[in-house]
Amino acid sequence: MKSTGRVTPADYALILAQMPNFWGERDLGYAHHPFLVHELADTSVALREHGELLGYLFGFVVPDTSVGYIHLIGVRQDHRREGLATRLFEEFERLALAHGATSLKAITMPTNELSVGFHHSMGMAVELVADYAGPGHDRIVFARELESAGPGIVLDHAQVAAPPDSEAEARRFYGELLGLRELARPGALGGGGVWFALGTQELHVGIEIEGHTPATKAHPGLRMSSQRLDEVAARLEAAGEVVRWDDRLGDRRNFYTDDPWGNRVELLAK
Repeated sequence: MKSTGRVTPADYALILAQMPNFWGERDLGYAHHPFLVHELADTSVALREHGELLGYLFGFVVPDTSVGYIHLIGVRQDHRREGLATRLFEEFERLALAHGATSLKAITMPTNELSVGFHHSMGMAVELVADYAGPGHDRIVFARELESAGPGIVLDHAQVAAPPDSEAEARRFYGELLGLRELARPGALGGGGVWFALGTQELHVGIEIEGHTPATKAHPGLRMSSQRLDEVAARLEAAGEVVRWDDRLGDRRNFYTDDPWGNRVELLAK
């Protein structure tokens, strides 16, 4: 199982020694300043599987402006197109909120179409700013406000109910098919259930001991990129699940499906 943590000095040394594994022919050693791991490790993200570093993100929160700035996202070239950059971005978004950020920001070169597409898919506004890096050095600037329900209040989690002994089905449906990352559930809670990361919030699958009645109207709505929406729909259909596309939201693409216990789930494109 893939897990996230902070970037360590050992990770930093490995990144510098294996730069081509993450960046190919691009020499980005100059952008990997030591302060990113020694002074700003609390807002860095490392993604590992079986102890192997698959990707990393360096970022920080600017105190005066409360901007969560994403400096670098690196993913091993042999693990591209697995959604790892999205995992790193979402974990940083969670960290930035916890450190008081109210918005996110990143920049890239105007010629970096891959970066532009990725940040746009994460809901960030895209703006070409002339002379951003000095005369004649334009940059693409990405920005997005962090959603909040009010001063100091954000949605922490949503919960769906399931019958007893449903943990394996929860991991298959919400983890494997929908692509959500499982979180550690506090053992002190007792009973059963499975928790998943949902952007900067969480989705909890809770166990109903007294009997389960499916929620066919109330439901969680999961938002993602249009490409990821199609990928999830295809996985669900290949697994024999019913996908019900909806055209009532105009330009917004969305569909409904049911989890293994009949609870309705909506999935929408950003």
